[in-house]
Amino acid sequence: MRKAVMEKWVRALRSGEYKQTTGKLRDEFGFCCLGVLCDLHATHGRTGSWDQECYHSSTKGASECHYDLPTKAVVRWAGLKSREPQAPLLEDSLAQLNDDHNWSFQELADLIEENWEEL
Repeated sequence: MRKAVMEKWVRALRSGEYKQTTGKLRDEFGFCCLGVLCDLHATHGRTGSWDQECYHSSTKGASECHYDLPTKAVVRWAGLKSREPQAPLLEDSLAQLNDDHNWSFQELADLIEENWEEL
């Protein structure tokens, strides 16, 4: 992934400004780790916005709306290898670590910071 995006993402995850939730990018309780990335995409002048729990973005005239994984536009902006980034040396994706294994934002930030080139 792009180093500049990684630095923004890690800083946001550690900031305490985002409450953590599971199962969706965003809900009334907070954001998952990938939802934080989508929110950064929207706040850094990209073509994205929230409609309650759905993140909208458009690329080349086509609009996407996703509830559980980043849109293609977010993936391209971040320089991720896939919409569901895999944690290096682990069998789980970042979404699974957030949702199923209850990793904290601090733990996820550490993993992302240490392995950003692999994501």
